[in-house]
Parts: sequence; structure tokens; C-alpha cells
Amino acid sequence: MGSYRVFSRSRSCAWRVATSALVSALALGLVSGIALARVANAEKLNADQLKAAYLYNFARYVEWPGDAHASGDSPVKIGVVGSSAVSSLLKKTVEGKSVGSRKLEVVELDAAAEGRDSHILFVAGELSADDLESTVSELSGTPVFVIADDENFARKGGVANFFVADQRVRFAINKGAAEKSRLKVSSKLLRLAELVD
Repeated sequence: MGSYRVFSRSRSCAWRVATSALVSALALGLVSGIALARVANAEKLNADQLKAAYLYNFARYVEWPGDAHASGDSPVKIGVVGSSAVSSLLKKTVEGKSVGSRKLEVVELDAAAEGRDSHILFVAGELSADDLESTVSELSGTPVFVIADDENFARKGGVANFFVADQRVRFAINKGAAEKSRLKVSSKLLRLAELVD
């Protein structure tokens, strides 16, 4: 999933049309940390780069309850399980950046259960039915914006998941799960998401 895909010129035009919503989001500054020209030309697209950019922007467009932070200047922690590629790209994306007065910190984790101290947790790869259920159960109600690669994650009670539609990476958000976790998701972010129950 992390490899570049090269499209022929005949498919490039159709690809630009299919990615127009994403390019609009880029123009609005909702997705950053990737080469805009590369996405605008739509000839090569790295899914891992997009996920890293989305994760950074989730930190910008989600609000956590006060008790989710250890102190007034503690960092916003982004945990990553199962993808060193996304973790590495994300570290480069957030380097030197802050959300308000809080620095951003990327932490590589071995299991989703270790992500209870994170503000954002990305769980890479498909999950077995048991792993999906245990991840949702373990983190349900905690102030963690949990997003998984598994396309059933949000529908099964997780906060969000990535999925591919029209050959591009998108994301779904379960508003009920986000509210249960006491997370305030910006309307700007919700407009870009597929909303699921």
C-alpha cells in the first residue's frame, strides 16, 4: 500500500477528476506535509504519505477534553501500531510543528492497548474479527481518536478508519463513537469524511 502507483496519460486525466475533492482539501490546508504538485499532477500517489498527512491534520481539527492532557503544555501524542513507514513519514511531517501551545510527538507502539495514553492512535493493517472487537472494546470511551486501516472499524464502534475509494485514500468517522470519547471533531474535518453509525 505504501508503494507509488504510476498511471498512464489516458488514466491521468480521469485520476485528476477523481481526486478533485482531495486537491480542494489540500488547497484549504486541511491536508499538508506532502508534495502538493505531486498530488495535483496525480501521476504518483503514496498512500502512506496521505495517511501521515491526515494524522497530522486530525491533531489540528480535533479537540480533546482537558483531562486528556497531563498538563497545560504536555504534547499531543500520536501513537502508531504496525506501520514503521507511516510512523517515519509522520515524524517528518510533524517535526517542529505544534497545535496551539502543544508540541506533537509520534510514538511507535506494539499493540493498540498501549495507546490509551495517546491522543490519536493509528492501527495499521487489516484486523481479525477478534482484534477489531478487542481494540474497540479496549479504547471505547477513552479520549483517544482511534483510526484503523480496517474498513469496518468505524462501523463496528471505532472512531474512524481509512478506506480506498476511486483509487484514493479517504476516511470515515463515527460521530457517535467520537462523542462517546468526548472528542470534538471540527465541521471542516467532518465535511471531508464519510459519516457512519
